[in-house]
Amino acid sequence: MNFKPSRKPDYLILSDEEYLRKKNNKEFSSKILAKKTLRSRFSELETTNTVLEAFANIKSFSFKNYGDYVCSVLKTNLVSDENGRVSDILLTVPPYYDPNSPNILVNPMDKRHLISLIRLMFNADNNRHFTMLCHSYQLEEVENWFDEIGIENSRFSLNISVFDYSIWAQDAYVALKDENNNTIICEGVLFPRADDHSIADDISAQTSNSTYQSYLFFQGGNILEIGDYVFIGKDYIIENLGRAHLETEKKVLDAFENLLGKPVISVGRDELIEEGHRRYLGGGYFQPIFHIDMYITPTGKKNHLDKDIILVGSPKLGRLAIGEVSKPNDFDIYFDEVETQLSNYFEVRRIPILPSYIHHLIRNDKGDIVREVKRYYYLSFNNAIVENYEEESNVYLPSFSQDVQWYLNNPDVIEYQGEINQRVSLDNAAKKVWEDLEFKVHQMDGLEDLAIGWGSVHCITKTLSRSSAEHLV
Repeated sequence: MNFKPSRKPDYLILSDEEYLRKKNNKEFSSKILAKKTLRSRFSELETTNTVLEAFANIKSFSFKNYGDYVCSVLKTNLVSDENGRVSDILLTVPPYYDPNSPNILVNPMDKRHLISLIRLMFNADNNRHFTMLCHSYQLEEVENWFDEIGIENSRFSLNISVFDYSIWAQDAYVALKDENNNTIICEGVLFPRADDHSIADDISAQTSNSTYQSYLFFQGGNILEIGDYVFIGKDYIIENLGRAHLETEKKVLDAFENLLGKPVISVGRDELIEEGHRRYLGGGYFQPIFHIDMYITPTGKKNHLDKDIILVGSPKLGRLAIGEVSKPNDFDIYFDEVETQLSNYFEVRRIPILPSYIHHLIRNDKGDIVREVKRYYYLSFNNAIVENYEEESNVYLPSFSQDVQWYLNNPDVIEYQGEINQRVSLDNAAKKVWEDLEFKVHQMDGLEDLAIGWGSVHCITKTLSRSSAEHLV
């Protein structure tokens, strides 16, 4: 199998340099100015409608099995990112075909990651359900995964698709609960990556979950529920500005609060991140990485002052864990700014996040070199699955020490920043942060291929339900 890690961001048709460059700061500032002009134009309409009123009460159409709610506005709440047992989790098995190995039906790296997570979550608590999406030719193989682990049929469902979706199950939607604790998979107005926008529809057609499309633009990895609040990365707040009935940031925040059920905190800086820094950071304009779940994590724990404890990534701690000093291109300042902002509401603790780099070749199915990739990325321990219930606190983390030798020996890898002893120290340092919060740590197999694609554990899952979720009042 050729080495070709999945790339998480949306702009799949662009090269890495083109994606990270996207718009320069002058172009982006021009875009913001254009939004202000649009806001002025829409304000002239003198409408008092909210988003819900203006767009036919977007929650008012008939959901499957929701006949009682026709012509009514549902009250919804974001499924927790920290509290309760994960009772139903969605995992996507992407389509795969290798002409040189036609009998391999699932990408071997994807298979290893998914089996590793399923096994860990089932062993930690067998009282949970796995909602799987795959292609019809993969059904038997995926079913065998559960048989080999010893998971009975009632604990998983196999759902089929014909579309070319990715393993990144987190991003194309958010999971909401209505006042009767039913799950609604809510899509944003636009999701441009591959066929991921088809996932919610296929799942809702084959399960008891419902779906609808919001007027708002968002991506699941840029939204986190933390205590009494919901965090949304500022980049996507800005993206909504200037649309009809979303002329001001307050209107955008109010619309998100109505959808997600809690007050919204826009996480990000006031000024644009310097243009030349974005190629090292991850492409964000007002936030260091394009999705906040890569560097912010709710823990579900409180301190002695009853403040929620959250974890924010620290490149400085990442370097310290591997015995190195900070480097100029680590740009700790942007992550430190997040700590400063969120310390107004929470107790912020820091956890290692390690800036990394790889230079590798991409080959086609014939083995011919088609291009070279030079990529900066992060080894993130923020991108995790967290659960707190009864007397249990579990966290499912990546590990980054397992595959170091594979990268060092791979002939298509020209340059790689990794040593086994350093990565073991990094894994252990992150583990200790979680253990100090009294979590039982479950570390997965090596996930560096996901990290190179700008993702990790949280990115390949979508929690649909938690057992202790409270009904809304």
